[in-house]
Amino acid sequence: MLSLWPDRPIGRTTTTYAVCTGYWTKFQLYDREGQVYQITDARPPQPISVVGRFLSRSVYNPRIEVTFEYGAPESYSLADLKDRVVAAIALDDDIITQFHDAETITGWVEQALTFADLVQAIRRSEQEPDDA
Repeated sequence: MLSLWPDRPIGRTTTTYAVCTGYWTKFQLYDREGQVYQITDARPPQPISVVGRFLSRSVYNPRIEVTFEYGAPESYSLADLKDRVVAAIALDDDIITQFHDAETITGWVEQALTFADLVQAIRRSEQEPDDA
């Protein structure tokens, strides 16, 4: 999944199921300063009961507020981030490539010289072409 967030959030509204399955712990957040943060926990206000966990996987999956906990930041290079974005584009099932083909978006990503250029390439991919 590829998503742009303007900052490193303290928390978010999410589903009980996402918390129970560890969905958020798969997220890595890259910042413009060259640091990557791993979400280590998405902590709800109260622990989710066994019944709540079961129901979230079946008929009742309420949205809850969670607080994120992050691991220590690590450094990354722009080349590494671009490689990860290109890999996400290759795995895409028509979310990132909704308006432009993968080859075009990959070209924009590969041309990025800065973090800001990379963000612009991703945002450009989210826009409908002018000739649509």
